[in-house]
Amino acid sequence: MNAAKPQGYVLMVVAVALVVIATSSLALFANTNQNSQQLNTRYQVQQLDYALDAGIEHTKAQLLNSTSCVGYTGVNGALPNASYISNLNVNAGSPVKATVIATHSSGLQKSTTFELSAYQAPIALNLVATEDTHVKEDQEDDNQGDDKKMHSQANGDGKEEHPLIFFDLTGIPQPSIVTQATLQMELDNSDNDNDPDNIFRISQGWQADEATWRKYQDGFFTFWLEQGGSHQKHIWGSFPDSVEGTQTADITELVQLWHKGLPNYGLLLRSEDDANNSHKHYFSSDENNPSRKPQIDLEYRCECGSTC
Repeated sequence: MNAAKPQGYVLMVVAVALVVIATSSLALFANTNQNSQQLNTRYQVQQLDYALDAGIEHTKAQLLNSTSCVGYTGVNGALPNASYISNLNVNAGSPVKATVIATHSSGLQKSTTFELSAYQAPIALNLVATEDTHVKEDQEDDNQGDDKKMHSQANGDGKEEHPLIFFDLTGIPQPSIVTQATLQMELDNSDNDNDPDNIFRISQGWQADEATWRKYQDGFFTFWLEQGGSHQKHIWGSFPDSVEGTQTADITELVQLWHKGLPNYGLLLRSEDDANNSHKHYFSSDENNPSRKPQIDLEYRCECGSTC
């Protein structure tokens, strides 16, 4: 009888251990299943968000591409495991209230409502340079504002030259949006057809009939923060080569920022190919032939219902 007691205790311990293991396994399984469900739900929500964002951007593009102030329609589309649809509260005028509804294949839904502006058909506008000049490193105190040509020369032998050009944008009415802007200049001659001129935004005011390599205008303490014309380092466009004739560059993004309120001090051209010491001549706004003057060809759109 005494020998059987230890065996009974062992069986009891084993039984308890099995119960504990089974309970732990069930709890682990339940926890794992719960985590899996949570992950799956988060994944579904993420897919739903992607569909909602796609619907918003599709609706914006649809309205922006409309060239009429009537006949607006909603959009719909599908992504993996989700779809979207948008409804507009009006089919004419501006602003337009849009509601985008995204639906997941699981049945989850998400929606958002926002207002959009609608715009009239594009209007073309040509702007001729108001002021321009070029500054010369080897004639650092001389003004070239009356020249009919502006020189651009890469760094080399202390003879770098930069054209400076200003356009008055107040002719673009408000409220409106700029949808396209192209800088056009006429290159008279060049000694290097492979050297680009990059376009930079000038960062301080200047006077075309007074600016020099060292100064932005006459007077004391009127020095450029950077000799040769202070400018931001971001390249907003480029004339990719120097083949004589018409040069064009897309500067839409910069003109849009100016139109929205970024201070406009004009453009600076800078030749980037130091090794070739290239030299180019562009016609300036003092040129007699109007077609040769620096100009910006742009398009803008007025909001529906406005008188701009």
